[in-house]
Amino acid sequence: FEKDLKKFESLVEKYKRRILLTISNLVGLEWEEKDIIIYPFPRSVKIPSMSFPLIIALKKDPYFSLYCLIHELCHRFIELNKNLYEISFKKDKLKGESFAEFLTIEVLSRIFGEAKAKELHEEEKKIVTTRNMEESSKLVREFRRKYDLNKKTLFEYLRDGI
Repeated sequence: FEKDLKKFESLVEKYKRRILLTISNLVGLEWEEKDIIIYPFPRSVKIPSMSFPLIIALKKDPYFSLYCLIHELCHRFIELNKNLYEISFKKDKLKGESFAEFLTIEVLSRIFGEAKAKELHEEEKKIVTTRNMEESSKLVREFRRKYDLNKKTLFEYLRDGI
């Protein structure tokens, strides 16, 4: 656990500002939290990662742990921004998860490149058991077609009812 934790902490330290700025820029809203406390858990503890409180179940691959962190930060960002939360998919759990997944892939693509984002997403599809990953992946592809975040922010798309 200590070894996994050190690798994860090193990545978080290196990329934290860039991750938060990228999420904020893609969404089109400011990050409102001043301090974000992360509770990392060893793989042996069967607790899933979650956004409230921000729990990350560490994986052997520190980049996959970072992927999980970004995914939970995307959930957190959406839920803490009332305007965004109200117009997102709060009533549909699968769509909400897929929406966070879509945003996670967009963030990772901009920081680590498209290939690494795809590799990490494929890894998640292998281990997630809490939702239908085939259906979720289909929704992620729909979101990627619908929301070109190179043209407009996510908030602009959602505000405009697209």
